[in-house]
Amino acid sequence: MFRVHLIIVSDTCSKDPSKDRVIPAVSEIINLRSDEYVLKGTSIIPDEKTFIQSEISSVARDSKIDLIITSGGTGFGVRDVTPEAVAPLLDRQAPGLVQMMIQESLKITPMAALSRPVAGVMGKCIVITLPGSPKGACENLTSIFPILSHALSLACGSSATPHGVSQKLQNVNSSHDVGHHKHNHPHNGACEHSHKGPKFYNRSNDLSRPVTERARQSPYPMISVDEALDVINATVPTPRVEERNIDQTLIGYVIAENIYSTVNVPGYRASIVDGYAVGNYSFPNTYDVSDISHANSLASSTRLESNTIVRVTTGAPVPNGTFAVIPVESTYVESSRVDSNGKEEEARVFIDVDEIVKEGDNIREPGSDVEINDLILSEGTEITAVGGEIGLLSSVGLRTVNVYRKPIIGIMSTGDEVVDPSSCSSLIGGQVWDSNRPSLITACKGNNFEVVDLGIVEDVANRLESSIRQAYSKRGVDIIITTGGVSMGELDLLKPTIERALNGIIHFGRVAMKPGKPTTFGSFGNKLIFGLPGNPASALVTFHLFVLPCLRLWSGRSKNRYKLPTVKVKLGEAFYLDPRPEYQRAKILQNDDGCLIAYSTGRQRSSRVGSMYTANGLLCLPSSTNQSSPILPEGNVIEAIMIGPL
Repeated sequence: MFRVHLIIVSDTCSKDPSKDRVIPAVSEIINLRSDEYVLKGTSIIPDEKTFIQSEISSVARDSKIDLIITSGGTGFGVRDVTPEAVAPLLDRQAPGLVQMMIQESLKITPMAALSRPVAGVMGKCIVITLPGSPKGACENLTSIFPILSHALSLACGSSATPHGVSQKLQNVNSSHDVGHHKHNHPHNGACEHSHKGPKFYNRSNDLSRPVTERARQSPYPMISVDEALDVINATVPTPRVEERNIDQTLIGYVIAENIYSTVNVPGYRASIVDGYAVGNYSFPNTYDVSDISHANSLASSTRLESNTIVRVTTGAPVPNGTFAVIPVESTYVESSRVDSNGKEEEARVFIDVDEIVKEGDNIREPGSDVEINDLILSEGTEITAVGGEIGLLSSVGLRTVNVYRKPIIGIMSTGDEVVDPSSCSSLIGGQVWDSNRPSLITACKGNNFEVVDLGIVEDVANRLESSIRQAYSKRGVDIIITTGGVSMGELDLLKPTIERALNGIIHFGRVAMKPGKPTTFGSFGNKLIFGLPGNPASALVTFHLFVLPCLRLWSGRSKNRYKLPTVKVKLGEAFYLDPRPEYQRAKILQNDDGCLIAYSTGRQRSSRVGSMYTANGLLCLPSSTNQSSPILPEGNVIEAIMIGPL
C-alpha cells in the first residue's frame, strides 16, 4: 500500500480553500485504486517558490509518505513556479513519467504542450507535478498509473515487481535496465548527491551525524529581500482582537473596527471665546449683564432676556436666544455691582464693535465637531503618541475600544562565547559581550511591543530546544527572535532544532543581501521564529528589514502599510557597491532647501554595531553586478528605508 500526500498550489485556494476542486477529484481516482494507494494527507499553499519547497520538504520528512503529488503552477503564467521549486529538490529526475503524461494529454488537447510538469525521486519518495485543473490533474495521474506502483517500489528500495503490475509491463521491464538514470537536473546548491544516494534536500543538517557527513553548503534557496517579505506577509497569522482601555497604554495599537460616534460634540451650543452672549442688537452700545455661564456641571441653558447680555466663558453653554458671542477684548466695563456672596461683578458693559456681527459668530453648534453616527476612526488606524486618536475617542465618551492584539516577543542570544555584561566584569578567551539582546529589546520596546527576555542559551541542542519550547508554552511568547547559530558552522543549531527537534517549518534560510545573508524565518503553527545573524550590525539591520514589518503586520497594519517608510535621498558622499544588494547604515539629514542628504555612519563591517550609532536610515544600495561602475558617486539619488526620525 503506497501512501500519498496531495499538495494544492494556488494563491486563490490558499486564501479560500472552499474554491478547491482538485482534492475531491484526485481523491476519487485514488480511492478507486484503494488496493494500492491511500491518500494520507492534503495541504493548500500559495504559488510561492519557498512555500512549495518548504511544504514538500516537510512532507518528505515523514517516512510514511511514498508519493507526493502537487497540483497547480505548471503552466506559463507569471505565478506558475512549481517546476522551478520542485526540480532542485529532486535527487533523480524521471523524464519518462513526464513524457507519458504529456503524450496522453496531447491526445486530448494541443494545449497540453503548454504544460511544464516535472517528476522524480526525492530520497525514497517520488514527487509528481500535475496541472491545476481537476480534469487535467486526473488525466495526467491516470496516464502513469500503469507504471507508477512499480516506480514507487523501486524508489523505496524494493527490487521485486509488486503485485498488480501487468504482464506486459513485466515483459518491458525484463528488457530494460530500470536502474539506469542520468544526472540531467541542475546542481544549484539546493540538492547535492552522489551515486551512493542523496545527502540532503532543502533541510537542515542532522546533528546526530558526524561533521564530515553534513552539508558543506546551505540547502536553503537564496531568495531576494522582496521575496522574503512576501513569504512573511503570507505566513503571519491573522491578528486577534481584544478590548482595551482608552489610555496611554494604547499607543501603537491598531483599531480593529470602524468606530462611530453615538453623541454630538459639542452636545450644546457652546461659546468659542470668553465674552458676552448677545441678541440681535445694534452696536456699539451699552447693555446690562443679566447672568454668567461657566463651562461646568452647573451650567444651564437660560433664556437671554431682551436687551441684556450674559457673560460666558470658553466652552460654556450660551443662553437660548443667543445671536452671537462678542469677545471680551471688544468690550469694557462701565459699572459694577456686589453679588449675594459679596463679590464684585460686572453690571453694565459697553460693547465696542463697529463691524457687522453675524448670527452664530463665536458659537459652536451641536455636532459641529462630531455628529451622531459620524465615522470617527476607521479599522486599521494606528494609535499614535501624537495624541489625536486617543483624544478623539475620549471626546465622544468611549472608555474602551477593540484593537488588534500585539504579539508578545521573546528575545534570546545564543552561543557559548556570549556573556551578559551584568554577570561579570571581564572577558576571557574568545568571549564577547552580549550586545544583541539589549539592542533588540530596546528596538522592540521603542516600537511599543511587549518583550520577554529569554536570556543567553549555550550552543547545546537540547538546551536550545527546551528554551524555545518553554518560551512558547510557559512564557506566553508568540514570536521568538534569536541571534547567532544560523549559518553552516558545527555549532549553528537553530535550523536543525526548528526542523528536526521541534518539527517546525523553515520558510527561508538565506537572503541575497548584505549584511544578513543567513537570516532565517520559521514557524510552528501560529508561532513564529526569526533567526538573525550573530553579528550585531547584521542583527539590527535584519530586525528593521524583516522582523519589525512582521510585527507591524501581525499587529493589524494593512498589507500596504506594514513596511517601514522609504524616502529618496541624495548621496552626500560616494559609496562602493557590493555584488549583493547592500543595506548601508546612514545618517539622513535635511538641508536648508528641504532636500534629504545621506552620509555613511562609517565602517560597515557586520560585526561593528557602532555603524548603527546615529543611523536613522538604511541606504538601499544596488548590486554591483548590473552597474557600469562599482562606485555610486556623490549626488546620486537612491532609496532609503527610514528606521528613525530625521
